[in-house]
Amino acid sequence: MTPPTSLVVQTDDSDVSLQDVLDTQDGFILSLARGLSVIEAFRPGCERMTMAQVATACGLTRATARRFLHTLCTLGYVRSEGRLFGLTSRVIELAAGHQSKSIWELAQPILDEVAASLNEPVWAGVLDSGDVVCKVHARAPKVVQLVIARRIGLPAASTAIGRMLLARLPDAELDLYLATARLQSFTPNTVTDISELRRRLESARRQGWCLERSEVDERFACVAVPVTDHFGATIAALKVVMSAARATDEFVQDVAVPQLRKAAEEILAARDAGGAASEPSAFTPN
Repeated sequence: MTPPTSLVVQTDDSDVSLQDVLDTQDGFILSLARGLSVIEAFRPGCERMTMAQVATACGLTRATARRFLHTLCTLGYVRSEGRLFGLTSRVIELAAGHQSKSIWELAQPILDEVAASLNEPVWAGVLDSGDVVCKVHARAPKVVQLVIARRIGLPAASTAIGRMLLARLPDAELDLYLATARLQSFTPNTVTDISELRRRLESARRQGWCLERSEVDERFACVAVPVTDHFGATIAALKVVMSAARATDEFVQDVAVPQLRKAAEEILAARDAGGAASEPSAFTPN
């Protein structure tokens, strides 16, 4: 007679128990439940926590908390800054499935109004591996659209919207980006010096908007503002594209920036009232 097979768990982590494995036998996966509890722990008032705080909040050992945080960081749902951890905007994807409208669908009519008011194209975008990904585009005159359409794939450092998003990164992430960034020159005005780029990013972070003039195409300028939630998390950025001649200080600061900021507020209000998935709180830049 063949002897009964023993269940052997081999691990180098003492807090993984036989019970952890047995808990999957009736269909309940304990590790999945624990992972979700880690995500849920980052609630308002606890947007940033140390590994020890996460372990305490979830009733986990530090070793278990460390493994879950490492996994979530690798998957892009959590980011770390020194000893602190916090959620990223990617968590929105987990909730998007049951929502009637995404935040981008809610943003479209708001940006359409801004584009019509300014008679210029307006965009909403997010960062993805150093590039800007467009999520919403409010239509503008065709001659402008054809020119801008060829510039969608530019790296973040070259555009106002990308610089605004970079400026809102935690210091450690921004330092990492700048340490490896390769700056391309598109016109004689393009910033290709890392020190100068850092200075402009610091200025954008401080003033809350960013202007790029004739750096990608000498004929055009862009101004961008961040979309931040009630906890200071940067969800996206908005930009308006205009002719370089139109981008006077008066127009940018008194017309374009206020309208973009108002649009950002309306997008958040529509999200809160319209049932779009709520973005998690991320790190608030210094």
